[in-house]
Amino acid sequence: MGFWGTSFGGGHVLKIGSEFKEVVAIISQVPHLSGLSSLHMNSLPKILALTLHGLYDGLRAAIGLKPHYVLSSAEPDHLALMNAPNQSQGYLGMVSEGMTLDQRVAARFGLFVGLYSPVSALRKLTVPVLMQVGINDVITPAAPAYKAASRYPNVDLKKYDSGHFEPYFEPLFSTVAGDQMAFLANHLGTSGKSGE
Repeated sequence: MGFWGTSFGGGHVLKIGSEFKEVVAIISQVPHLSGLSSLHMNSLPKILALTLHGLYDGLRAAIGLKPHYVLSSAEPDHLALMNAPNQSQGYLGMVSEGMTLDQRVAARFGLFVGLYSPVSALRKLTVPVLMQVGINDVITPAAPAYKAASRYPNVDLKKYDSGHFEPYFEPLFSTVAGDQMAFLANHLGTSGKSGE
């Protein structure tokens, strides 16, 4: 079994993979690895604002009220968990025309994201891990991946001249996906071709 995850899920697959004996290879694309490193990408006013929203949402939950939401992503001048320019060219560009996407998340989530550092799961992982990072990523910083690759010989680090969202689109998508298929062919014994 191979695990694949991207962004926050790119960290999850490390954590979950460290608990599954059946997993033989993991792909971690533009992963959230270190909550502390991610916090350092944000300004103090933003961190304080998200904390206040999170505490308010937590209080509402404690007394049985509906969640209080913040945006999951937005342009840099709006409060959101993730901020990057040109959001329409980010993951929102993957939303089919005519579909609507609820971009809100319960604010209490912001209280925990800075404490979540799945890179620590690499201490228990011995299976091959393909870690793909954007060197200009302002959402999930690449530095923890550089450190992990230098510390753990089972980590195969691939760096791309990109931000967080470019791997989802051409022209970079084919390169990123090609590296993933080569990795899977090497470690799962599959060419990635249909019917094989």
